[in-house]
Amino acid sequence: MKKYPPIPTPWSLRWREFQVRFLPFLVFAGTAVAVVVLWTRYAAAPFMVGQAEGNLVTVTSTKPGMLTQLRVERFKEVLAGAPVADVIVADPRYVESSLAVIRAQVGLIRAGMDPLVGRERNRLQYEQLRLRILEHKLELAAAKVQLQYAESELGRVRQLFETSGTNVVSKQMYDVAVRDRDSLKARVEVEEQLVMELESGLQGLVTAQASNSSSSGEDTLRAAIKVQEELLEQTAAELSPVTLVAPISGRVAMIYRRSGENIVAGEPLITIVSPPDRIVAYIPQTSHFEPEPGMKVLVRSRAPKRLSGIGSVVEVGPMVERMPTNLVLSLRTFGTALEFGTPVFVSLPLGLNVRHGEIVDLEPVAR
Repeated sequence: MKKYPPIPTPWSLRWREFQVRFLPFLVFAGTAVAVVVLWTRYAAAPFMVGQAEGNLVTVTSTKPGMLTQLRVERFKEVLAGAPVADVIVADPRYVESSLAVIRAQVGLIRAGMDPLVGRERNRLQYEQLRLRILEHKLELAAAKVQLQYAESELGRVRQLFETSGTNVVSKQMYDVAVRDRDSLKARVEVEEQLVMELESGLQGLVTAQASNSSSSGEDTLRAAIKVQEELLEQTAAELSPVTLVAPISGRVAMIYRRSGENIVAGEPLITIVSPPDRIVAYIPQTSHFEPEPGMKVLVRSRAPKRLSGIGSVVEVGPMVERMPTNLVLSLRTFGTALEFGTPVFVSLPLGLNVRHGEIVDLEPVAR
């Protein structure tokens, strides 16, 4: 029997047979695998939801005043104990009135010294020199007050001049601010030098005064001068700006006030947040999951790459409490029971790069 060559099957027919016999199965299998992957990695409801948490502190002033200098910028790193702001807590009008009262008391003391001139001139010269030093210290304190506010005004004018040009602050206004600052600075230097010279001369009279007995009038006079000196020191201490420091190391998250603004006691000025070191998770009331300290959990971020790591339960809260609003919304459900949950502290997995407040999903690791 004669053999004939096989009739070749066209590729179009083979492709059609493949579509009919194998393609539906492959499509079904691929779809099933994709559904499983998407469900387990992206769509499956987590056992717990939580958020990364670090230390978040607010820098405040214990007294009202004026914020003279802000030493940090938003999102910049700061170290614990580093100065972040300067606040003048003394009202300039109160300081000026206090200096005026001390100046008047010094005048009364000087007037009461006249009857003692004839009796003990040497010791009177000693007290007069102390009064002169006190007067110059008063002038020095007043000049320092004016210098502080002149420097603050110069800083504000310089910032406006450099950022906005002559549209807001003219060159003449800037020159006037510089001139006022320089003149007050020179005045402070002169008064400081004069006080040093007078105090040096005062030391020469100490030996002579120590050998003489003091009368009742001199004791009263010295006590009065001592009181005024202490009042002056107290007023000078109030003139010094209070430096606020960072209580923790971290980054500046928010700045609420700027230089030159008046603040009240306890008002938030700066918020500093440290890198997250733990996760605060919540177990919904409808969940049957019962965590225990030491239990391993899988922590998965909600970033596009879905980074994950293994953490452990550190502590379980003693009561059910209301969950934060952002976590309730992240559960993608509207059941009222899910607004409450049991808080759980979970250690942050090593290498899991998350930010403070970032939401993460958690589920137990199968043993």
